[in-house]
Amino acid sequence: MLLSGLKKASLMCNLTNMLLANICMANLLNSVLVKSVSIVHHGYAVATNSTESSIAFCTLYIVFYRMTWSILPHTLLLLTWLPVLAKVDSIKKLLKKKSPPVVGVEVLLKSFVSNTVQIAGTGVGISRANSTVADSIKLDEDYKLIARDKIILGVLWGSGVVNTMLNEHMLSKEPNPSCSVRDDPHNTLPLISLIFVLILPTVCGPLIAPFINIALWIPECVLRRKYDDGDPELEVEKPPGFMLQLGIFIITVGTYGVSMIGCEILPELQTNVFIFIMFKYILGCSHQFLIPLWTLITKSEVRQSIIEVYKNRKLMKNSGNLDETGSIKPE
Repeated sequence: MLLSGLKKASLMCNLTNMLLANICMANLLNSVLVKSVSIVHHGYAVATNSTESSIAFCTLYIVFYRMTWSILPHTLLLLTWLPVLAKVDSIKKLLKKKSPPVVGVEVLLKSFVSNTVQIAGTGVGISRANSTVADSIKLDEDYKLIARDKIILGVLWGSGVVNTMLNEHMLSKEPNPSCSVRDDPHNTLPLISLIFVLILPTVCGPLIAPFINIALWIPECVLRRKYDDGDPELEVEKPPGFMLQLGIFIITVGTYGVSMIGCEILPELQTNVFIFIMFKYILGCSHQFLIPLWTLITKSEVRQSIIEVYKNRKLMKNSGNLDETGSIKPE
């Protein structure tokens, strides 16, 4: 349901919403391709009280589990740096505002044409029509997935591919390696994965970016008081709010810390496989529910969009435009 609301064009043009939609897509992919295999894997481990099994599709399970597992922490890293980038962009625009604008030939030509059209009897109507068409074209261009967004998504999913290879099963030379429910950080590859997925994004993001953001806040305020005259060109893309970042940070560190550190180093949780799996794969994966819930709580525009989607589908169902499965009937 959250994806249905976030895919609205007016929301997807914002980078923060696009990153949140990508998290939801990773959770959906995990639920479809990972949970179907993990049920058998974890059930066998609990039944035999063993941390290893020889189930089918183990490679498929590991690939998609570890790929989607890396998305949230690295998205958190990007979200914490978006306010810094917004401050830098704002300072650059304000500094550019200091120098007087140079009126070019193109600007003079546009002004002459506009004045000429408005003098004519139908000039006002033509001018408004052309303005409406131009605004609609501009809006359509803003809603497209630009090169920056494609690069960011590619980097995020590329980090998932890297994390997939940081696993002993994937690099094993045995023909049929066993499938383990553990990732002991005392071993080399799990330790590298822990640093890459949890420690590095946490340190480089939430623990560094806020201080740089505060340092840039002072010069931005000074420049805005001096040069901000309400020009729309000085506006920058709205960064994620503080409460959204704080909630995602707490959820990520809490759930990933339990799954990747707590369960693997506490011997009390390793004596019983059932308790181990409950903490590592149930409590440790609860971010798949908590992140969308926190998004709905902190982002009113997303919440309103979902309400609109629900109302529209309810109206279509009452009018008979939806079939029993909830799909739109063909005309």
